[in-house]
Amino acid sequence: MKLPFRSGGARLLSIKSLTLLFSMVLGPSVALAGGMPPGVEKKAPVMEESAEVKVPSPEVERPSLEVKGETETEQSAQSGGSSTEALEEMAEPEKDSPATGSGFTVGARGALSILGSDSISGTSASQYGPLGATVDYDKGYSFSLMLGYALGNGLRIEAEGSYINNGFQEISVRTPGVFAAQLETGENKLGGDLSARTLMMNAYYDVNLGGGLVPYVGGGLGAADLSSEMKSTAGDLLVDDDDYIFIYQVGGGLGYKISGYSSGLDVTVSLDYRYLASFEDPRFKQKVTGNFVEGEFGGHYIGGGVRLGLW
Repeated sequence: MKLPFRSGGARLLSIKSLTLLFSMVLGPSVALAGGMPPGVEKKAPVMEESAEVKVPSPEVERPSLEVKGETETEQSAQSGGSSTEALEEMAEPEKDSPATGSGFTVGARGALSILGSDSISGTSASQYGPLGATVDYDKGYSFSLMLGYALGNGLRIEAEGSYINNGFQEISVRTPGVFAAQLETGENKLGGDLSARTLMMNAYYDVNLGGGLVPYVGGGLGAADLSSEMKSTAGDLLVDDDDYIFIYQVGGGLGYKISGYSSGLDVTVSLDYRYLASFEDPRFKQKVTGNFVEGEFGGHYIGGGVRLGLW
């Protein structure tokens, strides 16, 4: 009974030994022949396909990059060119307009001189009371010569020399004072004139309207040598004296600038207005008594002139 059991176990052991030996010999042979387990053979192709999809080909992408670079270069070149043109246009200097020229100027002006009624007074002498009277003048004239320099921004500096002359018309005497021996109380006709030689430094601003019309405003300060020769209708000399005073003027005008002369000069013709007056009352010595007579000095000047721009 023991032998059959032993023979069955030996037979089973032999079968297992042969199977193990067969697998050991056949397995490497199949692997060398290219056979792979089914699970391994399916995974490898999937990895290769995913690699092909995810990795871009450099030969396909390079042309698009080159085209993009050329396009951006062209666009930047175009934008750079347009910016350069805009800057050049902005940097281009503006041409001088009629009111912005610079350089030396010379000119002349004439005007109608209208002096107002001026009050005069005098100190009391031992034998006379104080003088109180009002003097009226005839319309006179003034003539001026100017030399200036235009700064190019509308501002113009100018030195002006003038001669002014107005004749006496009449004197209205309230209290004769030092004129008691020669004038009566009330209205008295007069002869003679009041003249002035002035030297002033002016500053004017030309308003640029972009055309030929050039309005301007300004004023100046200076000094005057004022001379008075006053006579009665009987020929008596009441006053014959000079006085130096400080004066000022303010005014403006409207100029019209003419260009295009072959000589290269710019010519401006103008209508002008000035108000000129003294800071202090001038004092003149009365011819008979030697006492001083004080009066006012101020008036209006309406005229026109011409100015040459030498730039």
